[in-house]
Amino acid sequence: MADTGAMDLVGAGQSELEEYTALLMEKERIRKTGHDFQLTYDRMFGPLIVEEFQAQVEVIKQKIELSLYIQVMNRGEQPDPEEIEKDLDARMENWRRRMKLLVEYHETIAGLPELPVEYVLAAGRLYRRLAKRIHPDLHPEYADDPVARELWERLCMAYKGNNIPEMEELEVLIARLDPSHPLSPDRIPDLAEKIRRLKKEIQGMMSRDPFLYGVWIGDPEQVREKQEEYRRLIQGWKESRKQFAKKLETLLLERRNPGCPMN
Repeated sequence: MADTGAMDLVGAGQSELEEYTALLMEKERIRKTGHDFQLTYDRMFGPLIVEEFQAQVEVIKQKIELSLYIQVMNRGEQPDPEEIEKDLDARMENWRRRMKLLVEYHETIAGLPELPVEYVLAAGRLYRRLAKRIHPDLHPEYADDPVARELWERLCMAYKGNNIPEMEELEVLIARLDPSHPLSPDRIPDLAEKIRRLKKEIQGMMSRDPFLYGVWIGDPEQVREKQEEYRRLIQGWKESRKQFAKKLETLLLERRNPGCPMN
């Protein structure tokens, strides 16, 4: 598991440019570590995440159905179950789409291989070496170069997936760019302000999820507590659905028997 502690980024006598470079690399390391922690979290709690969302969707569906019946009755009209069902189906389309995407995502990550720690570390080292040669904040001369932009985007995607073969291929392509001038502070405006903002951004990233998942996700007791939290949420949604279903049942009974109101 990756180290969640802050790195000592700036050594004695380190120049502003060296500090800026180190901070950029640290920012990407933290971003990648957070992504890895999020993946671990989603794998660990995937079935409960899906079940909790499904239970929530069922409550929303029941609540909308109840409101549709009430709207029709408030207009003094006789509810048509088929018409209400069609209206309900249309209103639930977005929720069904979201449910489908969630299920597909968790099915996909469940099939991803677990990579050895050393392999992940090697991917990080290769990324940092290449990023120093093409990072847009370090090389503003590439700002208007579509080839450089594409290579940078591909590098970020490869790093996110720990794809060493892809990064090794990109290394050859990045080498062909060959900056015509060595990197210098003069080519990066407002360097001191950029350093200040980067430090603040890094602290923010390290103080929230998914980076903070790393603090507890290896603790079996805290994992069990999180599982219980999901189960309580699921049970709560199920109880809410029952309550809305009961209200609808009572409403329809009173509609059919106006002289015998339900208690």
